Amino acid sequence: MQLKKLEIYIIFRYNKCGFMGGRKRQVCQTISERLESGQGMIKYIPEGKIWRMLSIIVYVLFYLILFFCLENRTTGSYHIIECRFDRMIPYCSVFIVPYLLWFPYQFALLGYFFMGGLDHKEFYRFMTYICGGMTCFLLVSWLYPNALELRPVLPPDGSVFDRMVQGLYLIDTPTNVLPSIHVFNSVVFHITFCKRMDRRTGRGQKSVSFALITLIIISTLLIKQHSVIDLVLGFVMAGIGYLLIYQRMLRRVVLARLVKQP
Repeated sequence: MQLKKLEIYIIFRYNKCGFMGGRKRQVCQTISERLESGQGMIKYIPEGKIWRMLSIIVYVLFYLILFFCLENRTTGSYHIIECRFDRMIPYCSVFIVPYLLWFPYQFALLGYFFMGGLDHKEFYRFMTYICGGMTCFLLVSWLYPNALELRPVLPPDGSVFDRMVQGLYLIDTPTNVLPSIHVFNSVVFHITFCKRMDRRTGRGQKSVSFALITLIIISTLLIKQHSVIDLVLGFVMAGIGYLLIYQRMLRRVVLARLVKQP
C-alpha cells in the first residue's frame, strides 16, 4: 500500500522514533483505510484543533465586523493623536515592505501555534491574550474616536514604494489608530513564540522574530500610519496583558527559584 503525504505526516508526528503504541497504530491504520477509500479526514482531526479552528474563525469574524462598523460610522469629531516627536520622524516609503510583512508573520506563527506549536493550555492562553487586547482596542476606538493628521501628500509619479503606500492610504483610513494593533499583535506573537522556543536551539528563530517585529514597529512611524503615542500605548497594553495572563506562571517561577536557593 502506497502511503500518501498526509498519512506520512501523521505517522511521523505520532512515531518520531520509529515505534508506535497500540492505540496510535490503530489510529494510523484507520486513517490509512479512509485515505485509500477516498473518505474525508475531518473526523480524525483531534478535537482540540477543531475548537482551535472555531475559536479563531469566530473571533476573526467578530473583530472584522466591529472594525468595519467603526471605519464606516459617522461621528461628530475625532481626537487627533499627535505629539512633537511625530514631526521629527521622516517619511520613508521603503518601510512599507516590513509594514506589510506583519500579515504573513502573523499567519505563519498562527499556523504554527494551531498545528501543535502550542499545547491546549498555551494556545488558549495566547488566544485570551491577543483577543483581549484587540477587544480593548475596539472599545477604545468606539468610546474615544481618534485619528491622525500625519500623512504626507504623495507625488503621483513617485517610486513604487510611494505607490504602495498610496494604495495603503486608500484602503486604510487614518482613524481608529489608538493603541497600535500592529505593535500590540507583533509583541504578543513574538512573546508567545519565544516562550515556546528552547533557550539554546531557538536562539536563531528568536533573533529573526525580534528583528522582524522591530522593523514592523518602526515602519508604522516611518510611513506615517501611527503616532509615537499609538506605539507606546501598544506596548503598554501588551505589558498589562502579559501580567494579567502570565502572572500566576511568573509567581510559580519565582517561588520555585527561591526554593532552590540554599
